[in-house]
Amino acid sequence: LDRSSAASDVYKRQIYDRWIRSTWATVSYLNGTIPRESYLGAYSNGAWSTKESEAVSQWLNKYKLPDDRLSVRGFEPQIYEMTQMQAHGRFFWTTFLVVPEWSYRIDEWLAEDRRVFEVNPPRWVVALDWVHEGPDAAEYFYPLGYRRIVTFNHDLVVLEYSPDGLLPSILVRKESDPTTPAP
Repeated sequence: LDRSSAASDVYKRQIYDRWIRSTWATVSYLNGTIPRESYLGAYSNGAWSTKESEAVSQWLNKYKLPDDRLSVRGFEPQIYEMTQMQAHGRFFWTTFLVVPEWSYRIDEWLAEDRRVFEVNPPRWVVALDWVHEGPDAAEYFYPLGYRRIVTFNHDLVVLEYSPDGLLPSILVRKESDPTTPAP
């Protein structure tokens, strides 16, 4: 038995099973037989959550201004579409910036990415709360003038640009329900 072939078959089966579950959820949701939360849950795994992306997007839509720009770290590009906000800079997702095997120009691209924030920072950044170093982490943005505004379920965090160090225009809070009014 070829181990690589067996591993490939297992991976293909996992992809197929995920496709069946998500397709079934889509059809069920469109037919009105399952709630939206169950439908969104079918498009989530341990690395990303469509349900959480929707919650972050609803929150940003509530507080954004017409010309605000956004940078989403990690791999949650659907937030740009859900908010109708323009991506800031060339790197609209950053997984390849933190996985050395995926980037043959990693040092050059990391420097380019950082320069964009130093020269013309967007108002909003969505970062990963469970990462604590590098361009996906909220901590990476603190020295650049960003402050943590809201954390969603310990996964995604919204940062607002506040170069003067004062509290941002929105009070800092934790939010597990995007419909909860601001304090």
